[in-house]
Amino acid sequence: MTHLLLAIALLAQAPETTLPPTAAEIARLDLGFCYAVEDSIAREPGTNVPAAYAGLIDLLGCDSYRGRVDATTRLESAVRRDPSALRWVFWGRRDKDPEIRVRCNAILRRATATPPCSTCKDGLFYDGKCWVCRGLKSLWTYGPWD
Repeated sequence: MTHLLLAIALLAQAPETTLPPTAAEIARLDLGFCYAVEDSIAREPGTNVPAAYAGLIDLLGCDSYRGRVDATTRLESAVRRDPSALRWVFWGRRDKDPEIRVRCNAILRRATATPPCSTCKDGLFYDGKCWVCRGLKSLWTYGPWD
């Protein structure tokens, strides 16, 4: 009986072990960092999106639906070919046109789509949503108006 009490006392004093972050958590934090960097650079006067990407981003707000869909497809394929192009999609989220902001946000969601994260699989939910991906199955968890 004494050994049991001693074991319980020792376990109570054991430091809590923290699990290392998952790959999805690291990637989400990295994506958030990239967003913060691009947001701060975009605020500097005289900084512009390169012409090739600026044209595509402007076409996201085209009057023609087919033009908007074509620009979305071309921008998504550019991001798949060159992941560093994702930075210009962050800039598109700052546009005055709400259509451009929504489409850029959708591109970010699709470009960072993930399979169900380990938290979703474990069923750890808050408010009915996953703690990590917020139920969006994407590393980009910001809304179009954030």
